[in-house]
Amino acid sequence: MLSKYQSYRDRLVTPPDVPIPVSELDSFDWFNHQSTAPEKVAMPDHISVINAGVETTDQRKLRMLKQLSLTCTACSMCELGLKGAEKNSEVRDPHVFSSMTPSRCMVVGQNPGWNEVKQQIPFVGAAGKNFDQEIKKHDVGRDAFYITNTVRCYTADNQRPTLRHVDRCEPFLRMEIGLLKPKLVVALGAVAFAQLCPEAEFGTSLKTITKSQKFGIPVFAVYHPSPLNLTDKHRKQEFASQIAILCAMVKRLDRS
Repeated sequence: MLSKYQSYRDRLVTPPDVPIPVSELDSFDWFNHQSTAPEKVAMPDHISVINAGVETTDQRKLRMLKQLSLTCTACSMCELGLKGAEKNSEVRDPHVFSSMTPSRCMVVGQNPGWNEVKQQIPFVGAAGKNFDQEIKKHDVGRDAFYITNTVRCYTADNQRPTLRHVDRCEPFLRMEIGLLKPKLVVALGAVAFAQLCPEAEFGTSLKTITKSQKFGIPVFAVYHPSPLNLTDKHRKQEFASQIAILCAMVKRLDRS
Protein backbone atom coordinates (compact mmCIF):
# COMPACT_ATOMS: atom_id res chain seq x y z
CA MET A 1 0.00 0.00 0.00
CA LEU A 2 1.38 3.41 -0.95
CA SER A 3 2.18 5.87 1.78
CA LYS A 4 0.51 9.28 1.86
CA TYR A 5 3.77 10.82 0.67
CA GLN A 6 4.11 8.43 -2.27
CA SER A 7 0.51 8.95 -3.27
CA TYR A 8 0.92 12.73 -3.17
CA ARG A 9 4.18 12.54 -5.10
CA ASP A 10 2.57 10.40 -7.80
CA ARG A 11 -0.21 12.90 -8.23
CA LEU A 12 2.39 15.61 -8.78
CA VAL A 13 4.39 13.78 -11.44
CA THR A 14 1.59 11.94 -13.26
CA PRO A 15 0.36 13.98 -16.22
CA PRO A 16 -3.37 14.75 -16.23
CA ASP A 17 -5.72 12.94 -18.60
CA VAL A 18 -6.87 16.23 -20.13
CA PRO A 19 -4.12 18.44 -21.61
CA ILE A 20 -3.84 21.83 -19.94
CA PRO A 21 -3.57 24.74 -22.41
CA VAL A 22 -0.50 26.90 -21.85
CA SER A 23 0.34 30.42 -22.88
CA GLU A 24 3.08 31.29 -25.35
CA LEU A 25 5.33 32.24 -22.45
CA ASP A 26 4.71 29.02 -20.52
CA SER A 27 5.41 26.90 -23.60
CA PHE A 28 8.74 28.61 -24.31
CA ASP A 29 11.79 26.33 -24.17
CA TRP A 30 13.64 28.27 -21.45
CA PHE A 31 16.22 25.57 -20.85
CA ASN A 32 17.50 25.28 -24.42
CA HIS A 33 17.18 28.92 -25.45
CA GLN A 34 20.49 30.71 -25.88
CA SER A 35 20.24 34.32 -24.67
CA THR A 36 21.97 36.96 -26.78
CA ALA A 37 22.08 39.53 -23.97
CA PRO A 38 25.62 40.41 -22.80
CA GLU A 39 26.32 39.25 -19.28
CA LYS A 40 26.71 41.87 -16.57
CA VAL A 41 28.57 40.72 -13.48
CA ALA A 42 28.49 43.05 -10.49
CA MET A 43 28.20 41.68 -6.98
CA PRO A 44 27.68 44.22 -4.18
CA ASP A 45 30.07 43.82 -1.29
CA HIS A 46 27.25 43.93 1.25
CA ILE A 47 28.96 41.66 3.80
CA SER A 48 31.76 44.20 4.37
CA VAL A 49 29.12 46.93 4.71
CA ILE A 50 27.33 44.96 7.42
CA ASN A 51 30.56 44.12 9.24
CA ALA A 52 31.69 47.74 9.17
CA GLY A 53 29.06 48.75 11.71
CA VAL A 54 25.42 49.66 12.06
CA GLU A 55 23.82 50.66 8.78
CA THR A 56 21.69 53.74 8.38
CA THR A 57 18.20 53.28 6.95
CA ASP A 58 19.30 54.61 3.56
CA GLN A 59 22.38 52.36 3.53
CA ARG A 60 20.24 49.33 4.25
CA LYS A 61 17.77 50.30 1.53
CA LEU A 62 20.60 50.80 -0.95
CA ARG A 63 22.10 47.42 -0.12
CA MET A 64 18.73 45.73 -0.67
CA LEU A 65 18.19 47.65 -3.90
CA LYS A 66 21.55 46.41 -5.17
CA GLN A 67 20.48 42.85 -4.48
CA LEU A 68 17.16 43.45 -6.23
CA SER A 69 18.93 45.02 -9.22
CA LEU A 70 20.95 41.81 -9.69
CA THR A 71 17.73 39.82 -9.81
CA CYS A 72 16.35 42.25 -12.37
CA THR A 73 19.48 41.97 -14.51
CA ALA A 74 19.13 38.18 -14.54
CA CYS A 75 15.41 38.29 -15.41
CA SER A 76 14.34 36.57 -18.62
CA MET A 77 10.64 36.20 -17.93
CA CYS A 78 9.78 37.68 -21.33
CA GLU A 79 11.49 38.06 -24.68
CA LEU A 80 12.76 41.57 -23.82
CA GLY A 81 15.07 40.21 -21.13
CA LEU A 82 16.09 37.18 -23.18
CA LYS A 83 17.72 39.09 -26.00
CA GLY A 84 20.17 41.94 -26.07
CA ALA A 85 19.13 45.49 -26.79
CA GLU A 86 20.37 46.17 -30.32
CA LYS A 87 20.77 49.38 -32.28
CA ASN A 88 23.05 50.11 -35.24
CA SER A 89 24.65 46.66 -34.86
CA GLU A 90 25.54 47.40 -31.22
CA VAL A 91 24.24 44.94 -28.62
CA ARG A 92 23.86 45.81 -24.94
CA ASP A 93 22.21 44.45 -21.82
CA PRO A 94 18.51 45.45 -22.13
CA HIS A 95 17.88 45.72 -18.37
CA VAL A 96 17.85 49.09 -16.58
CA PHE A 97 16.73 48.85 -12.97
CA SER A 98 16.52 52.25 -11.25
CA SER A 99 18.38 55.40 -10.22
CA MET A 100 19.33 53.60 -6.96
CA THR A 101 18.56 56.77 -4.97
CA PRO A 102 16.47 55.96 -1.88
CA SER A 103 13.94 58.77 -1.57
CA ARG A 104 10.53 59.55 -0.12
CA CYS A 105 9.25 60.33 -3.61
CA MET A 106 9.23 57.73 -6.40
CA VAL A 107 8.97 58.43 -10.13
CA VAL A 108 7.66 55.64 -12.37
CA GLY A 109 8.07 56.02 -16.13
CA GLN A 110 7.37 53.70 -19.04
CA ASN A 111 10.54 51.80 -20.05
CA PRO A 112 14.20 52.55 -20.85
CA GLY A 113 15.29 53.85 -24.23
CA TRP A 114 18.67 53.46 -25.90
CA ASN A 115 20.35 56.27 -23.93
CA GLU A 116 19.21 54.65 -20.68
CA VAL A 117 20.54 51.27 -21.80
CA LYS A 118 23.93 52.78 -22.69
CA GLN A 119 24.28 54.56 -19.35
CA GLN A 120 22.40 51.97 -17.27
CA ILE A 121 20.48 54.83 -15.65
CA PRO A 122 16.76 55.44 -16.16
CA PHE A 123 15.37 58.66 -17.58
CA VAL A 124 18.55 60.22 -18.99
CA GLY A 125 17.36 60.55 -22.61
CA ALA A 126 15.44 63.43 -24.15
CA ALA A 127 12.38 62.91 -21.91
CA GLY A 128 14.56 62.78 -18.82
CA LYS A 129 16.29 66.01 -19.78
CA ASN A 130 12.90 67.71 -20.22
CA PHE A 131 11.93 66.54 -16.74
CA ASP A 132 15.25 67.69 -15.23
CA GLN A 133 14.98 71.14 -16.82
CA GLU A 134 11.44 71.63 -15.54
CA ILE A 135 12.12 70.60 -11.92
CA LYS A 136 15.30 72.71 -11.90
CA LYS A 137 13.11 75.81 -12.41
CA HIS A 138 11.71 75.09 -8.94
CA ASP A 139 15.10 74.35 -7.32
CA VAL A 140 14.47 70.61 -7.17
CA GLY A 141 17.05 68.09 -8.38
CA ARG A 142 16.90 64.50 -9.60
CA ASP A 143 18.25 63.27 -6.28
CA ALA A 144 14.88 64.17 -4.73
CA PHE A 145 13.37 61.19 -6.57
CA TYR A 146 13.82 57.46 -6.76
CA ILE A 147 13.40 56.92 -10.51
CA THR A 148 12.30 53.62 -12.01
CA ASN A 149 10.13 52.29 -14.84
CA THR A 150 7.06 50.15 -15.30
CA VAL A 151 9.04 47.90 -17.67
CA ARG A 152 12.77 47.46 -17.02
CA CYS A 153 13.95 46.42 -20.47
CA TYR A 154 14.53 48.20 -23.76
CA THR A 155 11.94 47.82 -26.50
CA ALA A 156 13.07 48.08 -30.11
CA ASP A 157 12.53 51.57 -31.54
CA ASN A 158 11.13 52.54 -28.12
CA GLN A 159 7.83 50.80 -28.87
CA ARG A 160 5.10 50.89 -26.25
CA PRO A 161 5.50 47.83 -23.96
CA THR A 162 2.70 45.27 -23.99
CA LEU A 163 0.53 44.31 -21.03
CA ARG A 164 2.50 41.08 -20.72
CA HIS A 165 5.75 43.02 -20.40
CA VAL A 166 4.20 45.21 -17.71
CA ASP A 167 2.86 42.21 -15.78
CA ARG A 168 6.23 40.42 -15.83
CA CYS A 169 7.96 43.47 -14.33
CA GLU A 170 5.33 44.17 -11.69
CA PRO A 171 7.03 42.12 -8.92
CA PHE A 172 10.02 44.48 -9.07
CA LEU A 173 7.77 47.52 -8.70
CA ARG A 174 5.98 45.90 -5.75
CA MET A 175 9.27 45.13 -4.03
CA GLU A 176 10.59 48.65 -4.59
CA ILE A 177 7.43 50.17 -3.13
CA GLY A 178 7.56 47.78 -0.18
CA LEU A 179 11.22 48.57 0.44
CA LEU A 180 11.15 52.35 0.00
CA LYS A 181 7.64 52.99 1.38
CA PRO A 182 7.38 56.25 -0.64
CA LYS A 183 5.20 59.09 0.58
CA LEU A 184 4.32 59.93 -3.03
CA VAL A 185 4.60 58.12 -6.38
CA VAL A 186 4.69 60.14 -9.59
CA ALA A 187 3.25 58.40 -12.66
CA LEU A 188 4.90 59.75 -15.81
CA GLY A 189 2.39 59.04 -18.55
CA ALA A 190 -0.55 56.74 -19.12
CA VAL A 191 1.36 53.42 -19.08
CA ALA A 192 2.77 54.01 -15.60
CA PHE A 193 -0.53 55.36 -14.28
CA ALA A 194 -2.49 52.39 -15.63
CA GLN A 195 -0.19 50.03 -13.78
CA LEU A 196 -0.34 51.97 -10.52
CA CYS A 197 -4.04 52.91 -10.63
CA PRO A 198 -5.91 50.57 -13.00
CA GLU A 199 -9.20 51.63 -11.45
CA ALA A 200 -8.79 55.32 -12.47
CA GLU A 201 -8.63 57.29 -15.71
CA PHE A 202 -5.35 58.99 -16.55
CA GLY A 203 -6.88 62.02 -18.27
CA THR A 204 -9.12 62.94 -15.34
CA SER A 205 -6.45 62.24 -12.69
CA LEU A 206 -3.86 64.79 -13.81
CA LYS A 207 -2.69 67.29 -11.17
CA THR A 208 -4.53 65.40 -8.42
CA ILE A 209 -3.60 62.77 -5.84
CA THR A 210 -5.12 59.36 -6.56
CA LYS A 211 -4.98 56.65 -3.89
CA SER A 212 -3.88 53.47 -5.62
CA GLN A 213 -6.18 50.64 -4.54
CA LYS A 214 -3.71 48.17 -6.03
CA PHE A 215 -0.61 49.32 -4.14
CA GLY A 216 -2.08 51.39 -1.31
CA ILE A 217 -0.03 54.49 -2.12
CA PRO A 218 -0.78 58.09 -3.21
CA VAL A 219 -0.11 58.64 -6.92
CA PHE A 220 0.32 61.95 -8.73
CA ALA A 221 -0.20 61.74 -12.50
CA VAL A 222 1.64 63.97 -14.98
CA TYR A 223 2.18 63.93 -18.73
CA HIS A 224 5.15 61.94 -19.96
CA PRO A 225 7.79 64.55 -20.93
CA SER A 226 8.75 62.93 -24.23
CA PRO A 227 9.65 65.39 -27.02
CA LEU A 228 6.67 64.10 -29.01
CA ASN A 229 4.30 64.99 -26.18
CA LEU A 230 5.78 68.41 -25.52
CA THR A 231 5.72 69.61 -29.12
CA ASP A 232 2.09 70.49 -28.45
CA LYS A 233 2.11 73.98 -26.90
CA HIS A 234 -0.93 73.38 -24.70
CA ARG A 235 0.40 70.07 -23.42
CA LYS A 236 3.78 71.64 -22.68
CA GLN A 237 2.10 74.36 -20.61
CA GLU A 238 0.06 71.75 -18.77
CA PHE A 239 3.19 69.70 -18.07
CA ALA A 240 4.90 72.79 -16.62
CA SER A 241 1.88 73.38 -14.38
CA GLN A 242 1.90 69.74 -13.23
CA ILE A 243 5.60 69.88 -12.38
CA ALA A 244 5.14 73.12 -10.43
CA ILE A 245 2.55 71.39 -8.22
CA LEU A 246 4.76 68.31 -7.89
CA CYS A 247 7.82 70.32 -6.81
CA ALA A 248 5.77 72.17 -4.19
CA MET A 249 4.67 68.80 -2.75
CA VAL A 250 8.25 67.48 -2.78
CA LYS A 251 9.45 70.50 -0.80
CA ARG A 252 6.69 69.96 1.77
CA LEU A 253 7.74 66.31 2.09
CA ASP A 254 11.33 67.41 2.71
CA ARG A 255 10.19 69.64 5.58
CA SER A 256 7.95 67.04 7.19
